[in-house]
Amino acid sequence: MLCAATLKYLKHFAIMFRDHSAMVCLDDKHNIKIGEPDFPVAAVDRGKEVLVGMNSKFMVGDHDFTKTKFTPSVALVCDIPKYISESFYRGKVYVTMKDAIFQPSNPKRHSAELKKLLTVALDQVKPILCLCTDGGPDHRNTYFSVQISLISLFIDLDLDMLVAARTAPQNSYRNPVERVMSLLNIGLQAVGVMRQKMPDNFEKVIHGCNSMKDIRTAAARQPGFEEAFKDYVQPAICLLMEVINRLKLKDELVQTQSPCTSQEIDDLWQCIHEVDSTVLATDTRKEHLKARTQLQAFLSHCCVQRHYFFCIKKCGVTGCKMCKPPRLPCDVFDKLNFFPDPERKPASNSYNEFESSWGKCTSEKDRPSLASRKSTPTNSTAKVSKSFRMTAETVCDVLVCGECLKPRCVYSKRKLTKDEFNKLAIYKENFWFAVVAQFFQKQMKTLIYSVPMRYLMAVVTTLVLTTMLPD
Repeated sequence: MLCAATLKYLKHFAIMFRDHSAMVCLDDKHNIKIGEPDFPVAAVDRGKEVLVGMNSKFMVGDHDFTKTKFTPSVALVCDIPKYISESFYRGKVYVTMKDAIFQPSNPKRHSAELKKLLTVALDQVKPILCLCTDGGPDHRNTYFSVQISLISLFIDLDLDMLVAARTAPQNSYRNPVERVMSLLNIGLQAVGVMRQKMPDNFEKVIHGCNSMKDIRTAAARQPGFEEAFKDYVQPAICLLMEVINRLKLKDELVQTQSPCTSQEIDDLWQCIHEVDSTVLATDTRKEHLKARTQLQAFLSHCCVQRHYFFCIKKCGVTGCKMCKPPRLPCDVFDKLNFFPDPERKPASNSYNEFESSWGKCTSEKDRPSLASRKSTPTNSTAKVSKSFRMTAETVCDVLVCGECLKPRCVYSKRKLTKDEFNKLAIYKENFWFAVVAQFFQKQMKTLIYSVPMRYLMAVVTTLVLTTMLPD
């Protein structure tokens, strides 16, 4: 699998430059629910007698939804082994406990927290940084906002090379930090969390809020609400941090750190102006990249963008105006190359070893999703059929087959109007429906062209109804 091969390459790369690199695995733990005053909610377990404060116990609630949540961001600074056969599940664990309402996870915050972590965890920030993350929106390296945040971190720490690799969807278990979550769950067992009661005027405001979005909107209208809210949830954060600080991973105590302030995040973001002074904080999409010519030049000169990894590297050319001089010794930097793509061996489903790919010009031609996209027909029939998403959400009605008497779902690309529902009811009464297996292959093109924009289709695997709604 390409994802597994990419992460294996990342480990090989970290071992190759072991004395000059740091490897950090990042992920957010599942949100911890926070109960209302005098009604604590269990952090990870439900309906048990748990600790809710110093020298006090309470029967906690088992609510599924709460107004307040904490997001623990977990980082594992790996002890890079000497050999690939050894485990990367060793090192120091750092947990940042954030309020999900006013301190939400995003690429800018993650980069600022990573900078803060590296300056604390390491005596000196090493010139090479390897990151292993999941494919979430705040770590997905194909997103422009994530790339900008990584470039800002690269410039601020004066790194010689940064490689950020991610796992494929449904493969986050390959990230070593995922194993730390079970350790945190053990520590958070039998712990109930609630916020303290705020002044009556603020309690009245939060009482009328039913979601985190409502609380943010209320805070924008009510002066002093955000500061008061943070103060009154702080005891709950202190309780959780006290519990987490007692945990150990391989005899190494788990450490906690405070979230970054807005000023720290803005200071890191300003580093991108060293590349292109026209980049704005609102530039989060690839459409914005087209107008940033200097940033485009930097991406072409110093970066390699792939589906599962993003690499930034100094060129090492004396007098280069785009990147700073290398920090690595010349003999070590000369061995440094851009991160390679895993490519398949000839007549085999396995990928080349890292040593055989290192230093060569590679591409992601063997990415399975790219290959399947190229093999898809480009005619109009394929385009129309691709637009169908035959899921439970797109089912609008059920028809009964006249031959087998089994129900068949009717799918619609958009929500039907009242007139369309009435028309469908008339056709159900006046027409006889049958499912024909061969109709899908032979008549699909004619069928698609004969229906309006809001076409209906009844499908079971490759079976299509012979009767469609006309205009």
